[in-house]
Amino acid sequence: MAALAYTPTAFATSLHSTARVLPQSRALPADAPRACARACPPSRSARGLPQASALSSSRSHAPGALIAAAAAAAAPQPQRVCRRDLVRVAASVAAEAAAQSEGKGANKSREKRSWTWQRANGQPSIEINYVVYPTSGSDPPESLVLFLPTFSDVSTVDEWDHVASDVAALPPPSSAAGGRQVATLDWPGFGESERPALEYTATIMEDFVVDFVNFIGANRRVVLVGAGHAPVAALKAVADGRLKAAGKGGSVDVQAVVAVAPTWAGPLPIVFGHTEQMRPRYAIFRSLVRSPGLGWALYRFALTSPRNMRQQYLSHVYADADNVTPSLLDARTGITRRPGARFAPASFVSGLLDSVKSREEFVGLFAGAEDAGVKAYVVASKGSPRRSKAEMQAAKGAPGVAGFLEVEGALLPHEEYPIQTSEAVKGILGELKA
Repeated sequence: MAALAYTPTAFATSLHSTARVLPQSRALPADAPRACARACPPSRSARGLPQASALSSSRSHAPGALIAAAAAAAAPQPQRVCRRDLVRVAASVAAEAAAQSEGKGANKSREKRSWTWQRANGQPSIEINYVVYPTSGSDPPESLVLFLPTFSDVSTVDEWDHVASDVAALPPPSSAAGGRQVATLDWPGFGESERPALEYTATIMEDFVVDFVNFIGANRRVVLVGAGHAPVAALKAVADGRLKAAGKGGSVDVQAVVAVAPTWAGPLPIVFGHTEQMRPRYAIFRSLVRSPGLGWALYRFALTSPRNMRQQYLSHVYADADNVTPSLLDARTGITRRPGARFAPASFVSGLLDSVKSREEFVGLFAGAEDAGVKAYVVASKGSPRRSKAEMQAAKGAPGVAGFLEVEGALLPHEEYPIQTSEAVKGILGELKA
């Protein structure tokens, strides 16, 4: 599971909200923009919401029963505004202003670029958004640090901006005759990259990271730093021999993969499992979200409604509720309003972007990387959800894991606690002399 993940409780609440909204949305055209009233934030944390036990125990339910159980389990939550809420909002705004004054805003010196991903076998090309930072040392640079955002509704190059800016400001590596380049990207179907109505799969994402690294990292030493599912896709490509270390026959020299708060199972599979029984049900969920009209409304008014976005951030995306500010939620909700925004997240939530299907396969990727001559590091988050944290901890001491560190945060520690994450990443780069 990675940010933005739909927990059983939040998913149930979302469906309840949809049940109230959809009857009023008659003759809704496909993907038509439609204004919706933004509900006031609930006066208590999502951690305090009642658990949707009917949904959590519904492994044997048919999809219709699953959705019905979810809707029945989600009683509407009373909303009120009190002095405590106003004080917390004021404190959050003040904290955010202070953080921005310390340099957590987007780096204005970075350069936004576009690359056309020419896919194999005549498949339609996809326009990719990526960002490069000023090169340290001589140009052209001989090393590259590429930051990979999470797979999620709110995936964006901006989530890595503070860490990437810190790394870009480092002096060039002593072992390099040239300089160091730092870059980050938006995955196909996410962020500001093109979002065609594909059925996105783990294979598509693995193909993409291989092609992009070969494009931007040709004839360079490369370190990949990713969060959530992203480093797992990269590790799978390394273990399969498609991204290679020096002397292994590739055009790039992949030195290491750094996995920050890594996850390998989408929000539904991490709860209900990757079983033969559940996969057809995930496919039905995916079809619902992808469908014209109904899918657009389900995604907009339920899964990514302002209220649900706030609940997700409070429950597992961020560790500290004071960091979940109104402006942050506005910016991240805006990402979900882009044309075609629902297609890739539909695959992520239902497990179609999972490169592995079990903990054993996940842990085995590190040994596979070691066999390929690529070092692998794990930076786990202390406040991640119980299931996700268990998967991160499973990598501790596993064969092929060159280093295991922990930082504060939940599923987006690099965005919520960028200074800690930056120090961890810079320490690893120092060890690698990258």
